[in-house]
Amino acid sequence: MNQPANQLSLEEHQQLVLWAVAYAQQVLHLFEDRYPDDHRPRNALSAAKKWVEGELSANEVRRYASAAQAAAHDADDSVASAVALSAGYAASTVQFSAYAPHVATYAMQALSSEVSRNNLVPHRLEKRKSRLLNAFRGL
Repeated sequence: MNQPANQLSLEEHQQLVLWAVAYAQQVLHLFEDRYPDDHRPRNALSAAKKWVEGELSANEVRRYASAAQAAAHDADDSVASAVALSAGYAASTVQFSAYAPHVATYAMQALSSEVSRNNLVPHRLEKRKSRLLNAFRGL
């Protein structure tokens, strides 16, 4: 039976989730540097990978995604909050593939804020953005 054009196969969905997790992991250190004892974003990414491996259900992953979103709300730092949102959306991609672009949005927001805050060299940001955008286009 043919699938509707807007619906992913299980394999495509799993690949999208793995991409979202890998994308969010690129900025995870920005959260963990600020909140080393808060593992909610990392746990959400791990849960999403476990869904791909068949070890967790989508409903179980949803709890981890919600916890990452709560970490974003709890953070008093805009960079850390954006990173936690990126991780939360990566895990939420398990349930709704349409959430995948939000992973990139919040990861980019975190990077841009980090560069602005620390007066980092803009070409380094551009290189990192370019790598992230190329990964996104590679889907």
